[in-house]
Amino acid sequence: KNNNNKLFLSTNNEINDKTNNNLLSTLSLAGVIESSYLTWSKITSTDVSGLCSDSNSCNNVLTSPYSEIPFIHLPLSLLAIVAYGLVFISSLNPNNLSKNMILLLTTSLATFSGYLMILLNQVIQLSCNYCYLSAFLSLSLAIIAFNSNLISSKTKVFVMSGVSATITILFSSLLYYTTGLMINNNVVQASTAPAAQYLESVDKKIEYLPPEIKTKSSDEAIQLANRLNKLNVKFYGAFWCSHCYNQKQILGKEAMETVQYIECDKKGFNSQNSLCKERKVPGYPTWEINGDLYPGEKTLDELKDLVTDIE
Repeated sequence: KNNNNKLFLSTNNEINDKTNNNLLSTLSLAGVIESSYLTWSKITSTDVSGLCSDSNSCNNVLTSPYSEIPFIHLPLSLLAIVAYGLVFISSLNPNNLSKNMILLLTTSLATFSGYLMILLNQVIQLSCNYCYLSAFLSLSLAIIAFNSNLISSKTKVFVMSGVSATITILFSSLLYYTTGLMINNNVVQASTAPAAQYLESVDKKIEYLPPEIKTKSSDEAIQLANRLNKLNVKFYGAFWCSHCYNQKQILGKEAMETVQYIECDKKGFNSQNSLCKERKVPGYPTWEINGDLYPGEKTLDELKDLVTDIE
């Protein structure tokens, strides 16, 4: 009878382990797919508003400075691809090393998702269904890993989870701090511009200027800027947006004095946030030409092709 009980328990544990591994592989694969899509969308400035209740909130979250690694401008979702991918691979071949890897990674993913949720609600203050989905996947993976029999010693499980969470919290804090430095660095660069670096409004809120444009416009860029102005073309951006700054650098200082630039961030100088929402701007930078929106950085030739089609 005892042997039968042991056999039953052993079989039951094997079934549970297999079920847990299947769940881990399925959820982590979903995480890889979602993170890959978001990474591709960020790099290519593709509209991701399809699953968002607010048509441009997801895009604004994805183009915010908090969505990338500061100063090197790599999407944070790249880290998620690696983490989800390692969990997926480890779940396919469970051994002592892979089980430890799963516990460490899923704890880290859940902790980092907590950091991102705080950012989303307290700092960025926008909704993002993709972010909620990622948080659900991360938390689900962590719960499954924590409650499964990946590691027999519960003490070891608590210690490893605690260490992983602590390291992730420290990394998240460093990320938040350096992102703040990057944003402030942009504002400091703007202090060399003719206008003041910031202005205090009636309600004492600071309005930030984007960084100073340092390139000199070519004759080609100036002629193009005049054409854009005649066609009432609008350039939507945000003061912290590195891609917007690159776009301005492509056109040059003199040309940008003619181009109609619209600041979309509420904290930006001379913000027209309501207009950006009304036009459902998908991300930054975005060009509006003849009523159509064209997101992403454009070369001079690409802009010329766009305006030539409607002239």
